[in-house]
Amino acid sequence: MKKTLISVAVLSIMTAPLSITSAQTQHSSTSLYGALDNGIRWSNKVGQDYLGNAKQSRLSMNGGGLSGSHLGFKGQEDLGQGASVIFKLEAGINLNTGESNSSSDSKIYGKKTESKSLFGREAYVGLGHQSLGYLTMGRQHTVSYDAIKDFDPSN
Repeated sequence: MKKTLISVAVLSIMTAPLSITSAQTQHSSTSLYGALDNGIRWSNKVGQDYLGNAKQSRLSMNGGGLSGSHLGFKGQEDLGQGASVIFKLEAGINLNTGESNSSSDSKIYGKKTESKSLFGREAYVGLGHQSLGYLTMGRQHTVSYDAIKDFDPSN
C-alpha cells in the first residue's frame, strides 16, 4: 500500500507564540500566551479493496505537528521587599474540535476514569522571594521535564 503524505503547517504559530503582556506596575504583570499548531494532511490510496485497488484519497486536518496547541495565563504580583506571588494556568487545545486537549486517564479502584480538565497542562500558584526562591503548589511539570525543556527544539 503506497501512501503519499504531504503535511503543511498551515495554522502554525509555533515559532512566534502569542504573547500579550499587561503590566500594572514595574514589578507586577499578567501575560496571555500560547501556540497554535495544526497542519493539513493529504493521503492517497487510503484503504484497498480485496484486489489491491486503491479506494480513495483523504484530506484531513491534524494537530500537534511539533508541539501541542496551548493557551495560558501567567503572572506575578510584587508584595514588596523582594517577595512576590506567582501563578500559571495553561490549557491544551484541540484545534479540530475546540475541546480541551488536556485529558488524563487514570484508574481508581480498578475503574477507568477520564477527566478533561480545563487547565490540565499546568495550574499552580506560588509564593517566593527573589533571593530565597519560590514554593509553588498545583499541577506542574516534572523535574526531568524542567531539566530538558530548554534543549527540546519544539519548545
